[in-house]
Amino acid sequence: MIKNNIKSLEDLVDMLNADCLFGDEYITFFKSLSKMEIVLLYKYISDLSFEDEYEKDLYVEFNKYILSLKKEEQRVISELKKRINL
Repeated sequence: MIKNNIKSLEDLVDMLNADCLFGDEYITFFKSLSKMEIVLLYKYISDLSFEDEYEKDLYVEFNKYILSLKKEEQRVISELKKRINL
């Protein structure tokens, strides 16, 4: 239901920052995203320069999700992220 209302990367980030999800719900949601959606979100998050933004649940949970992936998946996502300009 959440994904049906998301039309852009901005929509996705706004929804994730709106405290709609809690704890394991973030991980479940991240697992429902395509690899490209994960890469785009990863690129967006890594491009942020606001250190206090990283304290928000979204960034903590997304980091946990990325670290839970196999090393090869992390490497592929990281390589794809480097190729994207937002």
